[in-house]
Amino acid sequence: MDMLMLLAVMPGQPELVRQILAAAPDPAAFVAAADLDGLNAVHWAASVPHRVNVLRVLLEANPAAAAATTSIGTTPLHLAAGHGDPEAVRLLLEAAPAAASKQNSDGRMPFEVVRWARDGDRWTADGYHTPFGC
Repeated sequence: MDMLMLLAVMPGQPELVRQILAAAPDPAAFVAAADLDGLNAVHWAASVPHRVNVLRVLLEANPAAAAATTSIGTTPLHLAAGHGDPEAVRLLLEAAPAAASKQNSDGRMPFEVVRWARDGDRWTADGYHTPFGC
């Protein structure tokens, strides 16, 4: 994944993501491009709570990127569910409904990584670390 895209995705800058995609020769391929662990831009956007606007821009460019798996089988849906981000989960399920039944290398489907307990102002996942240990 391109470092400029990562810098736009992580702090949640949808307009910058839009500009980067507009300049890319193939926006869909740019969104799908993965790092060495298999994380693409959709994985990164799903791994940070409250990045729904960025996620929406990425999925407009390449809805199929929502179905991508990392080297250990993690989908963007695993990451969004692990953060208890219901709007991101909804967007990802609309883009890639089959991802709901994909297991990661721990044998967990996305709904199994969620711990429905509040931790301050955010939902947390039970023993699930993202994005580096996906």
